[in-house]
Amino acid sequence: TKYSSEEISDLEAQFEGQRRTLNLPWAFCDGALELQSSFIEKVGLGNDIEVGVYFSKVGSGMVGSGWHSDNNHNITIQVCGQKDWYVIPGNT
Repeated sequence: TKYSSEEISDLEAQFEGQRRTLNLPWAFCDGALELQSSFIEKVGLGNDIEVGVYFSKVGSGMVGSGWHSDNNHNITIQVCGQKDWYVIPGNT
């Protein structure tokens, strides 16, 4: 997804001024597509692979994402910092 200058300014304001988590699912940049292809090649599964980018500042807490559940499997790669995860049992 390409963002206009206005959209980029809005994202920067949310991140810097409002301390919001930036939630950018469905990333299609070269790196995201390479990660998706590598996963499909190595694991052999790939009918529904999504690469998303999410980042936040220290102290932003759950602003922007809030408590939620996902209907799909997730693999998280954290580049730096730390995060506390709270999980509940799923339906069996």
